[in-house]
Amino acid sequence: MGISAAELEKAMAGVEAFNLRSSEAVKTLPPFRLGKFLIEVSSFHRGLVSNGTAIPEHQHPNYEFSFCSEGMFTAFCDELKVVCSPDNKNIFFLPPATLHRKTHAKADYIHAASMVLMINGVDEAGQQLIPRFQEYVLKKKCTFRLTPNLESIFSEIRHQAEHHTFLSRDVIASLIQSFLTLFFQQNFASLMEPAPVPESSPEAISRRCRIADIKLSVVTRMNAKTSLKDFEGIFKLSGRHLNRIFKKETGQSLMHYYLLLKLKNAQNLLSDTDIPVSEIANSLHFKSAAYFSMFFRKHCHCSPSEYRAIHHPSGR
Repeated sequence: MGISAAELEKAMAGVEAFNLRSSEAVKTLPPFRLGKFLIEVSSFHRGLVSNGTAIPEHQHPNYEFSFCSEGMFTAFCDELKVVCSPDNKNIFFLPPATLHRKTHAKADYIHAASMVLMINGVDEAGQQLIPRFQEYVLKKKCTFRLTPNLESIFSEIRHQAEHHTFLSRDVIASLIQSFLTLFFQQNFASLMEPAPVPESSPEAISRRCRIADIKLSVVTRMNAKTSLKDFEGIFKLSGRHLNRIFKKETGQSLMHYYLLLKLKNAQNLLSDTDIPVSEIANSLHFKSAAYFSMFFRKHCHCSPSEYRAIHHPSGR
């Protein structure tokens, strides 16, 4: 039995929402460093392709990786053949200027996600890392894994896009960065760090995955009232231990990271909307508007109203 018109309409609406919100988020995401690499995200989008569709041979000027959440696609590149489906959880990761083609099958409509990246980097001697990076990608036959942690982050991006709130843009931007951070740590740790052996060990990767999980948990709770005790319950760890492992990896405590994300969201709301300061304080779960103003002044050296007067397009 094929997909109904109502199901197709719902699927298309989900794809459109994802692409719209993701595009907005990518515009706010500046280039960021992952170890020795400098990453710039050009796009992150989903596609809905009918069964049997063949995309002819083509190439991209930047890196691209794709994976499939429903149905299946097969990518052909030189002598490589990479099959991506929800069952094998493969990611097809392709260097720039590489000719390839794709075919789609196994469902009425194939759901695929693709991200386009610009990547640069140099090692300690000032030598370009990119030739070694591309060599490593090709050695892996352009095939990587969509791990459960990556899949969880992608699912949360979809959820944020389809259940849009005024925080969604910044949440999605943070999730995209978390997705890439985890992907690089899992697959390219030996190229990212000066000491490849310990940094690419299973223990190091497990530790980084845990930090990515914690960051994801923080980001997805930005519009809820959350305390350190809530995170203790989520991760079954004491607040002291959570803060210690988080600070070791990031240089800041868990709650400091949480409050700085709140501050960033507050700045966006002040500059991009006309929502009253008291409502912003309430939506971000500060205990009072006065406490919010005091917190904001401490970190931004001006009041919320003064910040809005400077950064809001209307100057008010």
